Amino acid sequence: MSKTITIAYVLSPPEGTDTPALSPTKEMTFDVEQKSNTDRTYAAYYDCLRASIEAARTALGDDLTEWRDAIGAAEGSKEIKRILADEEDEEEDGDQ
Repeated sequence: MSKTITIAYVLSPPEGTDTPALSPTKEMTFDVEQKSNTDRTYAAYYDCLRASIEAARTALGDDLTEWRDAIGAAEGSKEIKRILADEEDEEEDGDQ
């Protein structure tokens, strides 16, 4: 039975994304610890495994949310610029 859960990721953020506090590469390890040495049943192991998976899921979700927020702000400003540029192109086409 496994004693740890390891999650690793490598992100490729868009060029020019300002994320000084975030690392695009990360590895996280979570121990699958049984609460009691006397309870060595499969049920106890899977209870501990379930708790470790939940901790891993939460940690990964928190990290990816930080990335989404950092990149989303930059991508949102690009969308606004693109929309404004498209509107200007439509106005120029309408004048001809």
